[in-house]
Amino acid sequence: MEYSDTGFEEFQDFLRSFRESHPLLWHIRDSLYAALYYRVPGGGRERRHRAGLWSWVAWAGRKALIPAADPVPAIGTDSRFHFLFCGTHSAHFDTLVPVVREAAAFSKATPVCVWSVELKPEQQSFLAGIGNVKVIRLPELYSSVTVSNKFRAAGRALREVLALDRKLMGTAYREDFSRCRSFVAEAVFHHLLAGDFWERTLPCIPSGVVFTTTETFYLAKELVAAARKRNMRAVHFCHGLRHGLHQVTMATDFCVFSELDRRWFQSKVEKDCTVRAIGNPRMETIRDTVGPPRGRKPGEPFRLLFFSQGEESPYTAVMMKADMAILAAEPAIRSQYILRVRPHPREPLDALLKAVAEIGLVVDEFSKGTLAEDLAWCDAAATPWSTALLEAAVAGRPCYWLDTGEHGFGGTGELHQAGLGLLVRDKIEWVNAVEKLFLNQAKPPALVSQSTLNELRICLDHPVSWLQRVQL
Repeated sequence: MEYSDTGFEEFQDFLRSFRESHPLLWHIRDSLYAALYYRVPGGGRERRHRAGLWSWVAWAGRKALIPAADPVPAIGTDSRFHFLFCGTHSAHFDTLVPVVREAAAFSKATPVCVWSVELKPEQQSFLAGIGNVKVIRLPELYSSVTVSNKFRAAGRALREVLALDRKLMGTAYREDFSRCRSFVAEAVFHHLLAGDFWERTLPCIPSGVVFTTTETFYLAKELVAAARKRNMRAVHFCHGLRHGLHQVTMATDFCVFSELDRRWFQSKVEKDCTVRAIGNPRMETIRDTVGPPRGRKPGEPFRLLFFSQGEESPYTAVMMKADMAILAAEPAIRSQYILRVRPHPREPLDALLKAVAEIGLVVDEFSKGTLAEDLAWCDAAATPWSTALLEAAVAGRPCYWLDTGEHGFGGTGELHQAGLGLLVRDKIEWVNAVEKLFLNQAKPPALVSQSTLNELRICLDHPVSWLQRVQL
């Protein structure tokens, strides 16, 4: 079975009977599905998974024996605003920074609490430099939970896996599950440890609020769960295009990228979750900081920025190469543009280079700068289904969706139908697009108007603060 939005919907329906008898499995159904079907290309099985469930049990036992050496970070119980920054990916970091600034200014005497996971030193320093912000680096999870609680968590993870094993007997999922039981056990184990950590760490402030950009990561999901138990608000700003797994949210406020996504999610989330299309902090920062396209002389090649999406289920290597091959035009056409490729943050560069060589694509340069720097450089942008094309649109660059199979991953099919970006399905359509770009004749839907961005609620004109938009 392949990882896909449709596949997740079917898996979720199958697990619905577990909602009462095994609430933990229902709570982390997105993580379970990812454990079964989601694999990063080139990622081999770690040693603890190679012999299956029982080798994982031995590994979990060793982790459980690690003493709880790291103290729980001491924070004031009066911090109303709590932000979780997960990893170094700019899509997560840049989404929350504008909201942190507002919250720090609004709080005045009370510091904003920023919890960080694996941030770069410069990102950590940047947050600390905002003022009225207390940055707390989360300790290593295995040394933050007591030995006895870790053993209890490992034991429960094993029981939950065996219960799920019985449930899947005789189903289409059984074969996949038998190969991935250790991954499922580890997902349960991590969620239990994260839940233990936040129960002891997060202050109980009924007027408080937590902010995150993901809930598939166990520390984020359990932070939101702990906040809800305390009757706190939990605001989830989406960091990318929509995905079936993202409907598994406990947030009180789920802030999506567009009105199209709002409609899609509204019928899928719990009734106590408000889905909002209120613009996006990262998008509006790009609009305000990246200048308009440069003036280009007649006959001068235009600069094309390609956002590679990389192979990632359900987007296969075959799909990736077919979409990217559209850009491998004949020399006369290819000479009309300079191509810069921006790899996806989790895409192995060697895999990208191999794909480029196999399809004979001439790449003038690979990006080494920030997204804002690349957008300032380019005259136009293209991608199979990267969220970054929305940022190119708000920066006023002509936009192109390269999709040979018309898969429309992440809702991109609806976006181009609504007037955001031009769909390019083959080399003939690309040649037509290049000729118009070369002559400075790009028109909608490639050139996206501000009215379209407003109608889709991707980037709004009014200067209302982010705290006001989520009604804080």
